[in-house]
Amino acid sequence: MTTIAPSAEATTDKVYLAKVYSEAPEAPIWEIGILTAWFLVTYVPIPGTSPVLYLCVLYFVGQLFLSYKTVVPVMLKAWPLFLLPIFGFFSFIWSPYPSAAIRAGVFFLLTPLIISVIVARVQPRQIQRCLMFAGMIATLMTIPLWAELADGGPYAHKNHMAVHILFCLLFSLSAVLDRGEPTWLRLLAVPFVLVCPLIIIGSQSATSLVMMLVGVVGLVAVRFLIVDLGRIQHMRTTLIMFGVITTLIVTIVMLSFPNNDLVASILDALGKDSSFSGRTAIWKAGAEVSAEYPIGGVGLEGFWQYDVGTAQTLVENDYKDPGTKLGFHSAFLEVQVHLGYIGLSLFVLIIGWCILNAFKRWALVPTLGSSTFLLMTGVILTFSFTEGWLWGTFNAVVTVFYVSAMSSFGAGQREYMGTARLHVDEQTSPS
Repeated sequence: MTTIAPSAEATTDKVYLAKVYSEAPEAPIWEIGILTAWFLVTYVPIPGTSPVLYLCVLYFVGQLFLSYKTVVPVMLKAWPLFLLPIFGFFSFIWSPYPSAAIRAGVFFLLTPLIISVIVARVQPRQIQRCLMFAGMIATLMTIPLWAELADGGPYAHKNHMAVHILFCLLFSLSAVLDRGEPTWLRLLAVPFVLVCPLIIIGSQSATSLVMMLVGVVGLVAVRFLIVDLGRIQHMRTTLIMFGVITTLIVTIVMLSFPNNDLVASILDALGKDSSFSGRTAIWKAGAEVSAEYPIGGVGLEGFWQYDVGTAQTLVENDYKDPGTKLGFHSAFLEVQVHLGYIGLSLFVLIIGWCILNAFKRWALVPTLGSSTFLLMTGVILTFSFTEGWLWGTFNAVVTVFYVSAMSSFGAGQREYMGTARLHVDEQTSPS
């Protein structure tokens, strides 16, 4: 007869409350295809693609109603982005071209709305991939026009081409350096990391060349200093503080030299003159127009028209065809001329809000993805002083700038589902 002794250990059942989160789903392949098509037609000018653009707009507007539960919260978080478009829309009241102003106002309103839909439905990493794919296609379209790089290739201007190729380079380099990306994607990006710098050099765009060097060095530094060494306790904070202190010291030393003409030296090094390739004359004319309409500006579509004498004089002096919408080569001046100091104040609010959110995202989650978006924010802000792209609709510059700020608002975040009771069996021994 076998006797089984009772166990020396007793079982107790303890109950804990645990927070439950749902994993962020990835967008399906068909939606990735639509998003890539949208980025492509807004990334590079392709003749005959207007129907694709408007079909994509209809798709995004439809998703606003179908997915309003996820899109509307993103729109509410991004409320500053809608202030300037709303004010611009109502400028048809004082614009000399009200019908054109209404049409432009609708496009300005649709731009942050569409980006809100994208952010709400697609994860930031997938958005970066789609932008990279669009950039790759644009690069492949540019290569056959190698002899015309200094004239812009498939773009209207060399600077416009260079900044879009720069986007492709930085997104591709980020993919190559990111160990979390699939191997096939990293291998696909390698040729573009090699070709894009050659295109930027061939474009003879000095500003893009400087931004390329800063961007490449920045991403490599993030990969090895922030991502890798950041795993060491307090190392990330130490590196950031060291970088800030070093920058301040270098700035103070450079400014302390006697007879220092820093701006002229930088312009000489970049092969530029003090007129910024004739931009100062356009800036002066824009300042004079703004002085005549200081509060609300001339209204949307109120300046670059065929029957506006000042506009056509600037067009002729720039050797463009009559009726060409030239632009002031400054996003800030474009806003000031068309929407006055009220519009400029709202524009500065948007820029400050975007920079703050992009930096907050990077500080909380300093990954290669958030670092790439933060670098893009800096690149776009730098270009905005000499180019007007950030004052625009349906273009890659605005998309990247806004997505960089909104990447923590939508599909990339886990959703809090509530709490659940968790039963844990623990073994206890009698004393």
